[in-house]
Amino acid sequence: MKTYSYRPFYQGPSPVNPMRDELSADEQEQKLEMFYADVAAHFENLGSIVKRNSAGLISITTEVPEKDCHKIVANLLISLDLHADKI
Repeated sequence: MKTYSYRPFYQGPSPVNPMRDELSADEQEQKLEMFYADVAAHFENLGSIVKRNSAGLISITTEVPEKDCHKIVANLLISLDLHADKI
């Protein structure tokens, strides 16, 4: 099995998207928690192992092909208006 890691984050208003809502720190934390819960639920149903460290890095150990894994994660991020760096 391979391990793929992501560092999710919320990006507020920017020159590219000035109309994006500015979320409070609590709202951002809630979205990050929901993302972790969604990733865990989705991938654990596929027999994968999902872990999160204290810095918020999410690691997915899975037999799902890399392209499919990234697509699933991207869709979950989009649903919560989040972004992630692939590590």
